[in-house]
Amino acid sequence: MPGDERIRQLARLLGLPRDADAALVAAQAAARPGDLAAALVAEAAENDDVTSTAAALEYLELRLRFFGATLPPPAQEEVRRRFAVLVAAWDRLGAQRPGDHDRS
Repeated sequence: MPGDERIRQLARLLGLPRDADAALVAAQAAARPGDLAAALVAEAAENDDVTSTAAALEYLELRLRFFGATLPPPAQEEVRRRFAVLVAAWDRLGAQRPGDHDRS
């Protein structure tokens, strides 16, 4: 039976092996909300559809819905909080998001 795609994606975001045990990945995701938030900010910054802080926050909500119960509600709230702090810097930078200077 193929593994859960949510677990594979969480493992990738956290720098864990793609075939890591689901319980380990879920525990690491819950224990490392700052790392997960930073990885999701980087992912959002690379997404061509994310062009503003508001769009980044919408992107985060889509990702959190995708992860569902694999990420407990308290961890989701902490990821939201940390993600919001990180993307708030985009407003201070103006229209340019981190990495935009590399885009053609």
